[in-house]
Amino acid sequence: MKRHFYGKAIRIFCLLATALLLVSCAQTEAPPESQTEEETIPLPENLFIDFKEEDCPAPGEISVYEADFWRPDQGETLETLKEDLLQYPIEKTEIHAEGPAFYTRSGNRSESLHITDGGESFGTINGFYGTFRYYAYKDEENTWNRIGSLLPLYPGMSENTVYDPNTYNIKTEECRDKELGFASMDSGIQKVEELFAGWGGLQIQFTEGYGLDYQELERRNALYEKIEGTNADSESAEGLDFSEDDEIYVLFFRQAVDGITLVDINWYAGTRDMPSTEGGILALFTKDGMIDLEAVHIYVPGKSLEKVTPISAGKALENLINKKYNVPKLERETRVLSCELEYAVVYEGEKYALTPVWVFLVQTKDGFQVWNDPENPLDTFEYVLVDAKTGEIRITPERG
Repeated sequence: MKRHFYGKAIRIFCLLATALLLVSCAQTEAPPESQTEEETIPLPENLFIDFKEEDCPAPGEISVYEADFWRPDQGETLETLKEDLLQYPIEKTEIHAEGPAFYTRSGNRSESLHITDGGESFGTINGFYGTFRYYAYKDEENTWNRIGSLLPLYPGMSENTVYDPNTYNIKTEECRDKELGFASMDSGIQKVEELFAGWGGLQIQFTEGYGLDYQELERRNALYEKIEGTNADSESAEGLDFSEDDEIYVLFFRQAVDGITLVDINWYAGTRDMPSTEGGILALFTKDGMIDLEAVHIYVPGKSLEKVTPISAGKALENLINKKYNVPKLERETRVLSCELEYAVVYEGEKYALTPVWVFLVQTKDGFQVWNDPENPLDTFEYVLVDAKTGEIRITPERG
């Protein structure tokens, strides 16, 4: 079953200022000698900060940009995309609801390249631009058919708000940055970076990489069958034998503007009428090379609407605590794990704008009970965005 990485993924909360760190530590131990009581602010009981403000730098001034979607479906960009990604002659072209699709073939090898054009070529406007997906096949089989359900395919801490360490498609420290025998991880990273640089000088930043060897795939598949209750017959079991041919790199990237990355997690709350704005880039590599490249919601910055001096991470965190955790004691242990300054894509009237935000990742311990294991509740995670200009918590892409 084909699954896309861009619709999920949940972010975790940010790091606290050095001053705030003292207060969280003061709940369980004396603050470091380098910190003084005057530098701290009161935290509710059970709230802890796991970072220092110096870990969260911000430039003195940053632009708010008008933005529009990158259009890979147009003119020279489309031709360059086809030339760079498709290795074999185009056999046919189809127009789908999302946009044009190109299919190639050479012997037992084939490829497909899907471009979004907002539905323009199909005649039904859907507003979904700035996206393409490339897949490579061997013997009519896509890697998704075999191991797609076993791969971590979403940016951020987890695919869900609940982190279950006993599932079959999560990111693990054992696989993070793990080198595989067929090629180095750096070679795949460099390939993707070079491709985007050649498409109008788009800036991207590598964020996470995982190497899954065939033993790890076997372990995940056994867990998948246990959790999903799959009893494979002999024919399907034969198709799930794993070898070094299946070993795979899973690489995540984010777009960047002025060296500042764009938010790539699903950050809104509630419902919204306008299309989603978050995006990101996923690449998969095996011994056969790049077998999958998906780029979702890539933007081109326009004119600078204004220059702003972002508030500090410490001030943003203080605002977050005052507005979200303004109680004497939290019911469950809560940790603000990380903090990063990024651009969020928001609506400026009928247009888009890139505006700076502080992104915090928050972990709540034992906050979710699963139906099949109520005695072992799972941790929940949440990403919260704080406007780096106003200090307000952003819960929808709407500006203001």
